[in-house]
Parts: sequence; structure tokens; C-alpha cells
Amino acid sequence: MKTIASAIILATAIPCLCEWHEQDAKYRIEADVPETASAFGLDISDIVFPDNIENGVAVRSADGEKLPHHLDKDGGMLFCGSPGDGPAFIYFGFPSKHQDSDWDEKKHGPIPENQRLQLRSTRAWFDKTTESEMMKNPQFLKYMEIRKIENEIAVKEMMLARAMAATRTALSDGMPDHEEAPDPGLEILRAEIAETKKILKEKTKELGLQDQDIRNFKNKEQRLERNFSPKQSRREFETREMAETRLRRETLSDKKKEHACRLQGMLMLEKEGEYQFAVNSEGLSMITIDDATIVSWPFIHTKSDGWTHAGTIHLPPGKYTFRFYAQIGEKSDFAEAAWKKPGDHEFSILKDTDFIVPPKASIKS
Repeated sequence: MKTIASAIILATAIPCLCEWHEQDAKYRIEADVPETASAFGLDISDIVFPDNIENGVAVRSADGEKLPHHLDKDGGMLFCGSPGDGPAFIYFGFPSKHQDSDWDEKKHGPIPENQRLQLRSTRAWFDKTTESEMMKNPQFLKYMEIRKIENEIAVKEMMLARAMAATRTALSDGMPDHEEAPDPGLEILRAEIAETKKILKEKTKELGLQDQDIRNFKNKEQRLERNFSPKQSRREFETREMAETRLRRETLSDKKKEHACRLQGMLMLEKEGEYQFAVNSEGLSMITIDDATIVSWPFIHTKSDGWTHAGTIHLPPGKYTFRFYAQIGEKSDFAEAAWKKPGDHEFSILKDTDFIVPPKASIKS
């Protein structure tokens, strides 16, 4: 049943206890937001608006603070940052164009999804280079040594960024106003990053690998991931919800073409400890956590009998963005991702129930 938004929308002509913070907007909706939500979703697919939202929306808290938002018109969802205590107000009916999204992933994390485990796929080109060919290349073997150290740095920098964000949140949530004292944990992480970068520099010099060779190998390795860059806005994507991290050619609508695939979801980890992530595939595949590469298996190869390609990362409790990239198509019919949580004895395929979605807001009548 459709909700008639005009019946529950506050218009500028109607007195309201809350100040109107977007003077150009004709309408606004008041939404009740779950108290503990750091971000929330509002299903707008069943709302009949008195004026369309083609010119975008703006979202503010009750006191007028602008909230980050992402409007998914095709999916009928609006995702917003938390307003803190109180409702959120969605303004629309603007005479000029407003942004459909002002979500800054560096500040607020990845754009939320309405699906626990979402598959995005797009037609893509991959060369026919095989793993066996590359393993005979001495320059590539040197690059693999460098890449391993670079991955260590990326993981440490990811953990540092999360720790700094947690510190800022704690300070803004009521800690006394005083100059922030140096956090020993942050200082240790910074020192570890600096030391690892020093090791990387020395190893690169020792191996004698040219910068151009490094760039060439990196371009080959990152070809899969680059298909999903925001710069690829002209690409056509198919999107669907998946029950688990298993990919087959039958998953795709066009089974004769090569596709770049990405499974993405938000993991909620309750326990601190060592987490292992593994891939098994016939083509390029990799897993990232918050954009830090944990494990990758590049080039065309034969799938293994078990989880021979795995990476380990120590993670504290919290929310983490999981992404599994894989090449699927005529040359590579198979790709799977698995994990081993603290206390587990075996790897297991990740299920949709391992992931969370943002809590839903409701329209306040």
C-alpha cells in the first residue's frame, strides 16, 4: 500500500515547532530514527510525493545540523547519518538541483546498503595471463615481496584511522573539554607504520625493482578492483542480493562474457581476535576489509582443493566493510570466499546472516 506523503508532510505554510532550515524546500518529512543508529535508512519506494524528488534532497537534524545522505532513487532508499537525539528532517521540492549524495566515505565510512550481502557485476576485460607464467618471472617474484610489505602498511593505516575516529567520537560524546593527551596505542601504531615504511624502502632498494615495473605489476593486480571505482560512472552494473559468498557463471545474466564481480557487506564483529579470510577461484580474486587487502590470488589459475590462499588480521569488535572481488565468466567459472573466526577450527563460507544493514527509520505522522 502506498503512503501518501502529502498527508504527513510539513509545508512552509504550516506552523511547526521545529525551525525550517532549508528555505528553498517546499516540503519536508520528519523521520523517527533508532536511538543507537550511527546511520539509518528510510524506505521511500512506497511514498507518493506531492512533488518529485528529481532535484534531490537535504537532510538535517532538529537543530539544523546538516546530515550526510545518499539518495538511491533506483533502489527507493535514502541513507543518512545519525541526527543524535531526536528526529531527522528530509527536505525536498527544491527549484534547483541538489546533490543526490554528499556522503564522504573517508569521514563516514562506505555508503550503506539496503542488502546484507550485495553483488555488483559489470562486463570487464581481463588478459589471459596465467599464474604459472607470472611465477616464472623473477621481477614479479620481487614485486610480491614488496606487495606483502605494502599490505602490512595498509592494514596498520586502516587500524590507525579507526582508532583515531574512535578517539574523536569519544571526545565529542561528553569527555571534558581539555587538550587531547597523546594516546599510547596511537603512538605505537604510528611508530610501527613508520618502521614498516622504512623496511619497504630498504627492501625495494635491495631488490632493485624499477618503479615502472612496480606500476605495471600493480596495474595488473588492481584491474579487477578498478572496475568499481567511482570514476567508472558510465559502466552498467547489475545488482542483486546474495545468500552467501559463492559465485558461479550461472549467477550472471550473460554467461558467455567475462565479468568483474564484487560482493559487499557490513560485518559486525562481537569478539576481538585473529580473523582469517580466504579465497578459492579460477581467476583473479581478493578480499579487502575497510579497503585494506587481506588476501589476493591474481591471474588465471586452477582452483585449489582447499583454502590455500588466506590472510590473517587482528581485529577489535566493531563494524567492518567486507568486499570480495572476483573474475567470473568464460575463463573463470568459480570463486568463493570464506573466513575463520576466533575459536573456529575450520573455514566456512560467509552467509548473508553474517552481515548487517542500517536500522530503518520510520516516517512520523
